[in-house]
Amino acid sequence: VLVGAYLFSRFIANGLSRPLVEIKKIAGRMREGDLGERVILSRSQTEIEEVGLALNYLADTLQQQEKLRKNLTADVAHELRTPLAAIQSHIEAFQDGIWEATPDKLQVCHNQVMRLVQLVSDLEKLSAAENPMIQLRRESLCLNEVIQDSILAVTGRQDKQSISLVFHEQEKVYMVGDYDRLLQVFVNLLNNAYKYTLEGRIDLGISEDSSGISVTITDTGAGINPDELPFIFERF
Repeated sequence: VLVGAYLFSRFIANGLSRPLVEIKKIAGRMREGDLGERVILSRSQTEIEEVGLALNYLADTLQQQEKLRKNLTADVAHELRTPLAAIQSHIEAFQDGIWEATPDKLQVCHNQVMRLVQLVSDLEKLSAAENPMIQLRRESLCLNEVIQDSILAVTGRQDKQSISLVFHEQEKVYMVGDYDRLLQVFVNLLNNAYKYTLEGRIDLGISEDSSGISVTITDTGAGINPDELPFIFERF
């Protein structure tokens, strides 16, 4: 009986420790930066298998965040390179005497500088939005007026005269919220709609029922790649 109990306990212990050792090895590789490793799961739904599943999910999340971080770095570098190259070429032309510092050419430099200022401002807003100490103001406001102000902030672009923007509102909708943050959200959404719509129209709709308030923005642009839809609310 003692020998049988010993062998049985060894068998059970090995069955429990083997997957834990494997999970420990994978976690060690992840700590060293190898996010491609995954725990091989069996069909049994045990607590150990759930730990392995959670570790695989963590690895997938970290790998996706690393990809997004690299993409952001490349995108920011690209956005900075274009205005900096334009400013550099103009200043060098002024220094070499090829061009005169006319108001038109100085305006080009000014526009590029303002583009850099806008990019830095966007990064600062992103940093502020991720601040856990951010305070939202709660005030009574009319959502229709917020949307109208956001429309005024983005319309009138000379490069997008072929796009019409229509706001479909049936009645005034009132709510409690932060005017500045709501305005920022709708301006960003409308800017994206303009950016990725070559021609056609942008439609805004607002409605209210017992479940809450809904605002829809629809455009005739290219849309989002289906492969990227799961990540549209990810950081960056």
